[in-house]
Amino acid sequence: MDPAEIYHQLLEHRWYLSERAQHDIGIDTAVEDYIRNILPKARKTLQPTAE
Repeated sequence: MDPAEIYHQLLEHRWYLSERAQHDIGIDTAVEDYIRNILPKARKTLQPTAE
């Protein structure tokens, strides 16, 4: 994933969490939750890239 794609996913994750909380949770909370709950699952599905 490139940085722009990760940033977009973070913003989308923030939106979903904020909707659930019914208020803006802020980017810091979204990043913490993304690292804790999304990246471990995504890591299993990512394919290594050949360089």
